[in-house]
Amino acid sequence: MNLLLTSESERLWNALLLNTFEGLYLWIRLLIGIGGPMIIAPMILQTVKERATMSATGLLYIAMMMVIIGEIFSRFFLLVDVGFL
Repeated sequence: MNLLLTSESERLWNALLLNTFEGLYLWIRLLIGIGGPMIIAPMILQTVKERATMSATGLLYIAMMMVIIGEIFSRFFLLVDVGFL
């Protein structure tokens, strides 16, 4: 919600609707960088409960890479315009 209140609404809505190139980076950031690890977290907990530690470690590495990819795409907004997000 803070995202909607602090930025220029027309530019943000164009990004959310994928009308601009910035929208692609925004959706990659949201889906892969934030949503992906949230989906993988219950899977990690379940594999730890089953004592499959090697599988849990692999899932943790995947979640970590998703967060890093999301952070790389979020750095794009620092280069484009400080007032965007």
